[in-house]
Amino acid sequence: MKRYVWLAVLVTAVGINASENPFELNENFQKIEKEQEVLLEKLKVIAAAQEADDEALDEEDEEEIEAEATEEDTKEIIRVEKTKEEQIKDDTARKAEAEAKEAEEAKRRAEKEKAEKEQKALAKLEAERAAAKRRAEEAELERLKAEKARLEAEKERLEKEAKAKAEAEAVKTVETKAEPVKADPEAESSIDINISREKMEAAKKADEELKKAIQEVD
Repeated sequence: MKRYVWLAVLVTAVGINASENPFELNENFQKIEKEQEVLLEKLKVIAAAQEADDEALDEEDEEEIEAEATEEDTKEIIRVEKTKEEQIKDDTARKAEAEAKEAEEAKRRAEKEKAEKEQKALAKLEAERAAAKRRAEEAELERLKAEKARLEAEKERLEKEAKAKAEAEAVKTVETKAEPVKADPEAESSIDINISREKMEAAKKADEELKKAIQEVD
């Protein structure tokens, strides 16, 4: 801008010099031509300087634009890298969470399977114990039945023996009325009856035990 002002001043000066002697045309033309040549040279210099300044400004603008673009690119790269890092962190966190859930689920399944196995083993043991108890009770029942049958048979045998003995004693008493010394059939019969009663009581007791055992088994 200052160069153009200076050029305007020079042009005004040339006009003033020419107007000092308006009647000396040749001389004035020569002065004007010389001054124009000088002005043209100065204008060339000014134009070259201006062009250089413009180029420098353009280069500065380009450098600023490039710097701004580089800065924006750098920011974008940093943003992209940061986004990638955050994505990696998120993926890692999600993966770790999924693995933790899977491990927890596997642990829960293992504990459930263990509990089910223990429950089955306990149920099997209880079933075996119940079966053993039932077999023992059945065996005891059979033993009591056999004992009852034996006692009943013994009772029947003793009753028959007592009856036969009583009948024999009665016949003997009739046949030996004339004998001086008589046997005491009542005493002997009393002994036999006492023995029979003991056997009957034992049979009765065995029968009661058998009934009780049958009720327990049922």
